[in-house]
Amino acid sequence: MKTPYRTLLNLIAVYLLTQQASAFTLDQAWQAALQYNSDQAAAQAERDAGLQQRAKGLAPLLPQVSLNGSYQHLMPESPEPTTNVISRQYQLTLRQTLFDLARFAGYQKGQYSADLANIRFEINQQQRYVDVAQTYYNVLQAQDTLAATQASQKAYVNQLQQARLALETGLGTQIEVYEAEASVNGAEAKAIVDQNLLEIHRQTLHQLTGLNPLEIQPITIDARAPDTTLQEWQDQAASHNLNIKAAELMLHIAESDLTASRSGHLPTVTFEASNGESHSNERNWLSGPAQPKRENRVGVQIHIPIFNGGGVRAQVLESASLKEAARYKLESSKRQTREDVRKAYLNVASGAQQIRAQEQLVKSAKSKLESTQLGKEVGIRTQLEVLQAEREGYEALTSLAAAKYGYLNAWVQLRIHSGNSLLILPALMQ
Repeated sequence: MKTPYRTLLNLIAVYLLTQQASAFTLDQAWQAALQYNSDQAAAQAERDAGLQQRAKGLAPLLPQVSLNGSYQHLMPESPEPTTNVISRQYQLTLRQTLFDLARFAGYQKGQYSADLANIRFEINQQQRYVDVAQTYYNVLQAQDTLAATQASQKAYVNQLQQARLALETGLGTQIEVYEAEASVNGAEAKAIVDQNLLEIHRQTLHQLTGLNPLEIQPITIDARAPDTTLQEWQDQAASHNLNIKAAELMLHIAESDLTASRSGHLPTVTFEASNGESHSNERNWLSGPAQPKRENRVGVQIHIPIFNGGGVRAQVLESASLKEAARYKLESSKRQTREDVRKAYLNVASGAQQIRAQEQLVKSAKSKLESTQLGKEVGIRTQLEVLQAEREGYEALTSLAAAKYGYLNAWVQLRIHSGNSLLILPALMQ
């Protein structure tokens, strides 16, 4: 007689064979999400906009060239006949900053802001990968859970039939029938919940990737603990974690703002050169018609602030406070990252052990079920004990699925918090 475990394994084998031809992997799901998800496109557009901060910060330090011109037609109202006066003029001006600390600070801020746009885009991509990976694992876990529940349904129905037959022949009790009916009803209710949860996860995966969630590729896991120490992971996170890098850039931006604020007490020096010409038909009764005027100027302008009502001082204090806030946020980010790495590391290490333990539990539950069924056949075990053994077996399968995908999610978190590449993840899945 086939055991419930063989039934479950057969169901999974059929599913694997039917899905293998068109199944997609996690990496393919991630690549599809990059092309399909509109949030990803929006993040890329925001990154491109942020990169323009480099040019915006550099522009004030480059030569500024402007052309000004005017045309005027004066028509005086007078009883005596007069000539309308027409005047035209233009001026071409070049200005070049020689010293302006605020503009130099603005240039530095532009570089940091562009770098921050890149980091934020990478953080967005990381989070997108986490969303895709977790949803991918959720679908697989929900499939495994539903398969176990459906297999348990069939086993409980079979047990109910045997219990009723035993009751009719006088070899069983009504209590055993009630227990079997309760197991069938419980499995049916759980199957409804599991099916609904699976549909939710499938819809989420489709929304993220645009792929058909029915074509997801099942995986097997090579469970192993991290091959380096916790301290090494934390040290790597200190220099590679993207949230720390973003906080460091925010501190640099705050320092640039403080420098720009302090520059309000300092002079500015600007080189200026201009070329202009003016024409007018106005006549002078002594000198006659006005002659065209040409003018070339070259010089240096110096602006020295003296007093502005205390505005510069207030701005300096504000910028100094914001810098301190950025410094504390950086320290908080470092501490949080160390804690996140520690939690993820422990979850990976314990997850690998838990998978091995759950695999042993599944084997033990299978042996217990077979021995209990054999004991029932020889009269030393009851129908209730068989139902309990079956229930424990399917619970062990469900717990094993939760342990496997929880382990993979822990690896994702560890790689992200430590600033590591996520390319190692496919190596954990055969």
